[in-house]
Amino acid sequence: MAHSQTFILGISTGNLLKSTQRLLGKISVDADYSDRIISKETGLQTIPVVKFLNSKNVPRAVFEGSIDAGITGWDRVTESGLDLVKIAEFNFSKTSNKPATVVMFKKKGSRLNNSMKKIRVITEYPKITKEAMAEIYPGYHIQFARTDNERASKPVSSKKRIIEIHPSEGGTEQMVLDGHGDAGFCISETGESLKNNDLIIVKKVLSSPVVLISREETDEIKYFAEALGGSLRAEEFLLIKANAQEEILKEVTNSLPAVGSPTISLLEKGGYAVEAEIPKRMFLDLYIKLRKIGATGIVSIDLNTSG
Repeated sequence: MAHSQTFILGISTGNLLKSTQRLLGKISVDADYSDRIISKETGLQTIPVVKFLNSKNVPRAVFEGSIDAGITGWDRVTESGLDLVKIAEFNFSKTSNKPATVVMFKKKGSRLNNSMKKIRVITEYPKITKEAMAEIYPGYHIQFARTDNERASKPVSSKKRIIEIHPSEGGTEQMVLDGHGDAGFCISETGESLKNNDLIIVKKVLSSPVVLISREETDEIKYFAEALGGSLRAEEFLLIKANAQEEILKEVTNSLPAVGSPTISLLEKGGYAVEAEIPKRMFLDLYIKLRKIGATGIVSIDLNTSG
């Protein structure tokens, strides 16, 4: 681990890169990336260097100490099987503010059930797949795909029902479409890509939020996680300001959502200034309600305006 007051951060270069960069930018961490660099100096005291890694390599890099903390998907941490500390999780993915999901899928109209003698599974997650298939199809002998020589030297009894796992580095959907597997495991955000290619989800296996991981929690890493979480939360909220005379002050404050206690200050020319944090989706309805009560000077301010 780096000196206790600093730490080296690693982030994934895959699908999460742009969303992670945008979020880091909101707390002034420069994580601009190009294919020609593997690390970058940030100019910050707390995080002097950001390293860019393949998403599946982030857990191993944290575990072995080449980085002190890493941002990646929970799917990659689970697949690694390494003993790491989850500092925080963040509900965003490549295109939305919802976590992606590891799913089991098959070709629309294809046969997949426990009467099959052999089930071939194409997967980007061998460990997760083995555990999931053991639960879904108890009684099957689960093995990883073998070479012809391995099959000849260690034949499996013809009486056994077999699940054969074929690890994949990508293109899993196409391989199932082309008939190389009866089912597949992949990461999905909305399921639309699968649906558009005549593939259907059989089971949602693992929710995979973006996570910050480390070998141990230090104050710096913990507070960095808080800053990231606050920045993400700020995208859903705004600050509303309004002026109210004393006779309507209570009605105005009672109209505000219970996100937190409003800030109230006395104005020089009489009346009060009221400030409160509200969900963005509530602004219009609340604006009209406050105006009907008699509040004036109502404005909204984004809590996070960078990026």
